[in-house]
Amino acid sequence: IIFTLVNSLSTIILFLLYYYEMLSIYTALFSQLCGSFIQIIILFKYYKDKGFIKNIIFGRNLFKKNNSLKYYNNYFIRYCGPLFLSSIFVLFYTFFDRWYLQTVSGSIEQGYLNLSIRFGDIVMLFTSAIMPLFFRELSKKHEQNNLFSLKILYVQYSKLFFFISAFLSLYMIFNINYIIKFFIGQEYIMATIPASIYLLYPIQQTIGQLNGTFLFSIEKTKSIRNILIFISCIGIPISYLLLSDKSILFFNGFSLGAKGVAIKMIVVQIISVSMQFWVIAKFLKIKKSLIYFHQFSVLCLIFSINYTLYFFKNIIETTILNEYHLIIFISFSLIYLIVGLVIIYLFPFLIGLNKEKLKNYISNYF
Repeated sequence: IIFTLVNSLSTIILFLLYYYEMLSIYTALFSQLCGSFIQIIILFKYYKDKGFIKNIIFGRNLFKKNNSLKYYNNYFIRYCGPLFLSSIFVLFYTFFDRWYLQTVSGSIEQGYLNLSIRFGDIVMLFTSAIMPLFFRELSKKHEQNNLFSLKILYVQYSKLFFFISAFLSLYMIFNINYIIKFFIGQEYIMATIPASIYLLYPIQQTIGQLNGTFLFSIEKTKSIRNILIFISCIGIPISYLLLSDKSILFFNGFSLGAKGVAIKMIVVQIISVSMQFWVIAKFLKIKKSLIYFHQFSVLCLIFSINYTLYFFKNIIETTILNEYHLIIFISFSLIYLIVGLVIIYLFPFLIGLNKEKLKNYISNYF
């Protein structure tokens, strides 16, 4: 709640700066620093009221026989040590993508990529809000050494997150022309292709976040380190191949610009998620084929719905209501939402629930 409120306040400040023509890189950075400072003050006040700060200062119940300082130091090094090395690789890997895209393709392609990423962030907004709850539940079950509950939670959340991300991503892919035209501007219409490609990324990224959260909660930070380092090592050559316009060994680079970065991110993310899932499936002793079958079924179902609506929408636009594109877009968006809710109600197993649990959730909220 604290982070949401502070981030909302930072967004309002940025909007006011833009409205009064005071927005620059310095004022934007200053507003972010103010937001972080406010978060620190609120969290300090919260922990002070809970007595946690006093325990740290005076050592009350903190460094007893079973909770020694040496124990916490060893635990911190064991948990965070592997992440320090991987963060260096990820930092260089992320920087290389942006730097090399700017070098070979220029600012326009960089802008198209940034716009595509913002569309992906819209999809991630819904699942990221649930992730802290998932982490808390997993940590509790892991502390209790309850492997069965861990398995149930993981399967349930993975189905839910995959359905939400696929539902939003495929909708935006089929309607990206309308979204850019009505909400961004006609001058960005060339971003349609890289944005369409990139919007496949949040589907895998959502599962990647889920898997990463699971591995963090069961303290598999060494596995996270190994996966991140491997992904960084293969990601840089793939980026170079897709972005470069020079001859590489026996063939030429593809010089794809923002489209190349989007393709690379999807390929690398699929590899990363597959490696994460292999570790988790081995730990939980679950059948990988069941999860893959669920994901394939959801993708086929949602793709079919989007394709059908897109087909009828084009017919209506070209034959009946040629000048009412925005009204048609909003109408079919509502139809898509209603169809999605009906499917969830009829087939709740697609989001990891049964009908009884779904009815309980509905009755609690309404």
